[in-house]
Amino acid sequence: VVLVLMALPVAVVAGCIYYLRHIKSDWVVDARGNGDVKSLAQAMTSARTGATIHVRPGRYEESLVMARPLTIQGIGDAAEIIVAAPGPCVTITAGTGAISGLTFIGGTDSDHSPGGACVEIAGASTVSLTGTVIRNAAGTGLRIGEDAAPVVRGNRIEQISGPAIVIQDRATGTITANAITAGGAPGVLIRDAAAPLVTENRIDSAIQAGILVTGES
Repeated sequence: VVLVLMALPVAVVAGCIYYLRHIKSDWVVDARGNGDVKSLAQAMTSARTGATIHVRPGRYEESLVMARPLTIQGIGDAAEIIVAAPGPCVTITAGTGAISGLTFIGGTDSDHSPGGACVEIAGASTVSLTGTVIRNAAGTGLRIGEDAAPVVRGNRIEQISGPAIVIQDRATGTITANAITAGGAPGVLIRDAAAPLVTENRIDSAIQAGILVTGES
């Protein structure tokens, strides 16, 4: 009887872990502790592949890596759901997935070396990035590289010290209906052998070209 009673807590814990990693499909992140977890990174690590992560308003100071298909959705006004980091706010290599309704602020550390990107999409990712706000005082807003082919639609990319969007390597994808406020660099820089579809974007305050194509593109 004693052995059985001792085994019960172990079985319960194992069952909980299995449920979280393999069955639970919806997670709520709340910086104030009123959700499943307080950290976006924790939710992205714990959630099963294909899960949806709902993010409540708050400031999340963490650098994220999205390496598996997930759907990350802000709840409410994107301006009140802030992911801030000195370097990349999020690096996306997942083959599929979606991020919407968040504000990403890069370059929060004044000592951060310039030239980095706030949001990085690489690998062969076809992720969808919609309804976000991207800011980076220390470099590029969004960089798309390698063989990535994302859909970037309806975002605001502003307060950028470098190019707002860089598409490079062999990247393709669709960049459409975004509001881009460029700084001292092109609004959209297409280089190497990249071949994206860039259409119906609004590009303001570009000291250089609104769209600059270089290399073999």
